[in-house]
Amino acid sequence: MRVGKRVCWIVLALCAAFTGLALAQQVTGQNQEQGAPAGWETTIYQISHQNVHAVRQLLEGFIGDYEPSASAHFNTMTLTAPSDVHAAVRALISRYDQPARGIELQFHLLKGKRKEDGPPPSLPEGIGSIVGEVASLTAFKSFELIASPSVRTQEGRGVAISGGAELKFEIEIQNLRLQKDGRMQVHQLHIQAGARHAGAPRRAAATLQTSFEMADQETVVLGTTELQGGGDALVILVTARLID
Repeated sequence: MRVGKRVCWIVLALCAAFTGLALAQQVTGQNQEQGAPAGWETTIYQISHQNVHAVRQLLEGFIGDYEPSASAHFNTMTLTAPSDVHAAVRALISRYDQPARGIELQFHLLKGKRKEDGPPPSLPEGIGSIVGEVASLTAFKSFELIASPSVRTQEGRGVAISGGAELKFEIEIQNLRLQKDGRMQVHQLHIQAGARHAGAPRRAAATLQTSFEMADQETVVLGTTELQGGGDALVILVTARLID
């Protein structure tokens, strides 16, 4: 009889032990479902040079279903993921979170004339041969420099400048990007120019909108557009230079 009772107590103790183990496993599983799974870690990444939302968008194409959160205020990104995913993220951030390179754009706004009225005016050094090529391909006989505005910006940004004495101009670029080969992509360049002297119409005299690519130290003819009245045209050149 006593042996039977001892067996019962042993059986009950074992049942209680297995029940407790099962409950502990169930609680652990619930905790893992509510928080990060085992082997995952949460890391805050400081983005030092680039826009955090641009970096986050870039990473999403590499890390699949893992969704990092971004803070524009602190320019940080937080990610909960397995260690191998974090290793890939660190490598990508190290590669792409680099200081943006500076770019200087030198514009030359020229008035192309169909008639020569005296000796040809002097032009800035470096654009004479290009203007000669424009003359050989068009009906313009002489070119007068109207303005030479220059502006500095950084890759990944837009820029806008305005000014002018004889001819008021406005130049706006939506975005500038550098390719892997060092060439620059200029997106949505918009130039508007109009007469500024007293009594001149307020409407724009010439408008040009384009997108293009160019190399460092290269000079590009953006185009020619007729000025309102007189048969003259606005010829626009730009030279790009990377700034270290």
